[in-house]
Amino acid sequence: MKYTTALLTKFIMHIAVLWFVLSVSFGLSFRDVLSISLIITIIMFSMDVFVLPKVESTVALIMDAAFTFIGICLLGESVTLIEIAAFISTVFITTGELFFHRYLRFVYRYQYRF
Repeated sequence: MKYTTALLTKFIMHIAVLWFVLSVSFGLSFRDVLSISLIITIIMFSMDVFVLPKVESTVALIMDAAFTFIGICLLGESVTLIEIAAFISTVFITTGELFFHRYLRFVYRYQYRF
């Protein structure tokens, strides 16, 4: 229950970005967008909870960007130009993750190693 707000915030961010990029721009169904968002959110949130306090924010952002790109490429295989869609989604999600990590650091008092 401690992380419910943070998890929902991250999930809504992923749905919004992936719906706009994958569904509106590239024609992927909303059901597929919802599935991709759910899988990526759960895995990335667990990385944020367990890895983020142990590493610097920049390292966590690079890990998030790499996982987002690879995850979308693997899970969104029905999109014709999946690499372009994954790259655009990754840029927007990583930008959101920057603010999300700041939120986690402020609310949950995460201290990064330097």
